Amino acid sequence: MDLQEQLYITTIADCGSITRAAAMLHISQPALSRFLTITEQRLGYPLFQRSKTLVPTELGTLYLEKARQILRIGQDFRREAALLACGGQALNLQIGVQTLRAPRLAPCIYMAFSQAFPQGHLQILDGAQAELIEKMNSGQLDLVLTNDVALPGQWERFPLRQDRLMLVSGLKNPPRPCASEGDHTTVDLRTLKNRTFLMLTSNNSTYVMGKRVLAASGIQPAMREGAAKHEATLNMIAMGEELGFTFDSYLHLFQLLAPVRVYNILQEPNIIDYVMCCKPDRFPGLLKEQLRQMLSSAILREGQIRNSQNR
Repeated sequence: MDLQEQLYITTIADCGSITRAAAMLHISQPALSRFLTITEQRLGYPLFQRSKTLVPTELGTLYLEKARQILRIGQDFRREAALLACGGQALNLQIGVQTLRAPRLAPCIYMAFSQAFPQGHLQILDGAQAELIEKMNSGQLDLVLTNDVALPGQWERFPLRQDRLMLVSGLKNPPRPCASEGDHTTVDLRTLKNRTFLMLTSNNSTYVMGKRVLAASGIQPAMREGAAKHEATLNMIAMGEELGFTFDSYLHLFQLLAPVRVYNILQEPNIIDYVMCCKPDRFPGLLKEQLRQMLSSAILREGQIRNSQNR
């Protein structure tokens, strides 16, 4: 049951902005803007008045009322289908989540799970990616949510969102940007071969992606290891002159001791999938799709909460 249109339009209405809605839906702003235009052309009337914030038209208000009803029916369908996929039994599920994301994401997962599987039981365990992989292999976890780096090749992956790798500097000696794009300017890493990079430990996905994008830029800058924790490393960058990396979805998670500057990176690969992964034989196909839908809605909810707090 594909309710993409209703989800996209109601999210635009909730956010009052195509830019904020696109970030929440994890698609590009131009793509969402085109989607809205095509939908309005197909319907034959505008859904929103274009001003500083998007305000529903009279017909748009009617559309939104019916779209929300359709989404609720879709949610009911997924709940009942998931119960059938479990053979009529209550689902007992253990999910592993990276420690960094767990405090904000876990409550949203619990909420989405209780709606999708009201008779089920959910346990969420947090840890570093290597710990979660070990627990999945030993049968202690049914699903792991993590960045798609260094995962066992035989595991199934279901993308939930994308993250962009960002360059970070303190206010001292910032890099020189080469272009502007969205909320951040863009930096060409080839101009930074004489700078020092402060990296997380080698088992961290930020380290892996940072090494890849530096290799793609054709440079081998000086590197030194930061702290084991992401927030501590960013604080070291904020207080000094080294450069480092983070993901865009991490930026709101930290309370830093000093301001940092954040940049898009010209070189690729700078995008990573955040995925639901499991062993191939763990769930029937229909149930895997219901779980993906449930977790996607939890991530969307976490983004909505973050967006409302930042207004």
